[in-house]
Amino acid sequence: MDRHKFLFVGPTGKGKTKAMFNIAKLVIGAGKEVWYMSFDDGYHRHLSGLKKELGEDTVNASFHVYDCPDWMSTRKAYTDIKKNWQKGDWLMQDRMDI
Repeated sequence: MDRHKFLFVGPTGKGKTKAMFNIAKLVIGAGKEVWYMSFDDGYHRHLSGLKKELGEDTVNASFHVYDCPDWMSTRKAYTDIKKNWQKGDWLMQDRMDI
């Protein structure tokens, strides 16, 4: 099975989250799901844009957001994701440096 890994690195405001949401749009358009773990709240404006482009129902069904402000919530999110993960789905982790 091919696995692709991407790492976006750069200063705040340079488009890392936007790039992830552009990939998410392609993944959802291909009929797969995105499991998104966020370690800050910077994704909200991108999520509303994704819903506007793909439709709220489509995004709500295929883009799963986990807010992970601490270690316990991160472990719980990852456990849940592992249970629901399907072949071809994507896991995205945003701002793991926090």
